[in-house]
Order: sequence, then structure tokens, then C-alpha cells
Amino acid sequence: ESEKSTDGSEKSTDESEKSTDESEKSADESEKSTDEFEKSTDESKKSTDESEKSTDESEKSTDEFEKSTDESKKSTDESEKSTDESEKSTDESEKSTDESEKSTDGSEESTDESEK
Repeated sequence: ESEKSTDGSEKSTDESEKSTDESEKSADESEKSTDEFEKSTDESKKSTDESEKSTDESEKSTDEFEKSTDESKKSTDESEKSTDESEKSTDESEKSTDESEKSTDGSEESTDESEK
């Protein structure tokens, strides 16, 4: 009876140790799973940060392009204004030449009359 009891006790101890091993194995798996999740979360955050950085760069590039376009338009406007001024100046010069020729014609006519 004593040996039978001892066998039963040893069997119970083995079962208990087996259960403890299973429990530890389960805890290890759980910890591993938690680590994987944290790693995944970190990767996701890193990806989000990269995406935001890329968006910021894109916005900066767009702003630079718009600034460049504005500068180009301003330059074109200045050029057109300069062309208009030049045309106005040419018109004034031609008008002045016409007036001078008219005056010369008048002077020649007056001289002819005088000689006559």
C-alpha cells in the first residue's frame, strides 16, 4: 500500500511538473507574442512618420513651385510693361519726327514764298 501510495505521489508530482512546464511555455509564447506586437507597432509608427515626412516634403516642393510660378509671372508682367513703355517711347519719337518734318516743310514753304 505504501509503495502504491508512493507511486501515486510520484505520478502526481510528475503531472504537477508537466503542468508547470506547460504554464512556463505558455508564458514564454505570450511574451514572444507581446514582443512581436510591440515590434509591429514600432514599425507601423516608423512607417507613419516616414509618410508624414514625405507629405511635408511634397508640400514644401509644391510651395516652391508656386513661388517659382509667381516669380515667373511677375517677371513676365515686368517684361510686358517694359515693352509697352518702349512702344510708347517709339510712338512719341515718331510723333516728334512727324512734327519736325512738318515744321521743316513749313519752313521750306516759307522760304519759297520769300524767294518768290
